[in-house]
Amino acid sequence: MTQHIIIFSSARRHGNTYKAAQTLARRLNTYIVFLDDFRIKPYRYEINKYNNDGEDDFQALMAKLLTFEHWVFASPMYWYNTTPQLKNFFDRLTEYMTEHELRPQLRLLRKKQMSLLSTSNVELGLDAFAAPFKLSAEYLGMRFMSHYHAAANTPEEIAICSQGKPLKANLWHRLFVGVMEKK
Repeated sequence: MTQHIIIFSSARRHGNTYKAAQTLARRLNTYIVFLDDFRIKPYRYEINKYNNDGEDDFQALMAKLLTFEHWVFASPMYWYNTTPQLKNFFDRLTEYMTEHELRPQLRLLRKKQMSLLSTSNVELGLDAFAAPFKLSAEYLGMRFMSHYHAAANTPEEIAICSQGKPLKANLWHRLFVGVMEKK
C-alpha cells in the first residue's frame, strides 16, 4: 500500500483542483479520495452514535485514512476558506477527542504527516488559507510537510508555497489584535 493519500473536496468534481490533485497523485504515486462522495454528518456536542444508523461514513473513512502515513488535503480556496465538506471533516475529528473509546485512534495521528494542495485564481491569501491546516496539524500532533499551490488557469503546474515550518504564534496574535483594534 502507498504511504500517501490525497483527500480532495470541491464543488466541481473534475475541475481545476482535481486536475492539480491528479498531477500531485502521479508525483506521489498514489490515488485520490473524493471526500464529497462520503456521507459525513456534522459534529454535534451530544454523544454521536452515527455509525449505528448506517448513514454516516466518517469513522469508516478515518479507519482507512489511518493506514496512510501522509495525508494531503486538496481544496480550492473559497473566500479564503476550504470547502464545507472538508471543514466538516475537521470538525468531526472533535469526537475523537471527546469519546474515550476513539482516543487511541486519534493518538495515531501523532505519527502522521499532513500537507495541503490549494488552487485559486489569485495568490493572495495563501498564508491565511493554509493557517487552519497548519494549526490543525500542530494541534493533532501531525507534522505539516508542505503547502502546494496551483493557479486555476494552470492546474498542472504545482508549486510549493511553504515547507513545514511552524507558524509563529506571535505573528498570528499581532494580526488578530490588529484586526480587532480596527473595529
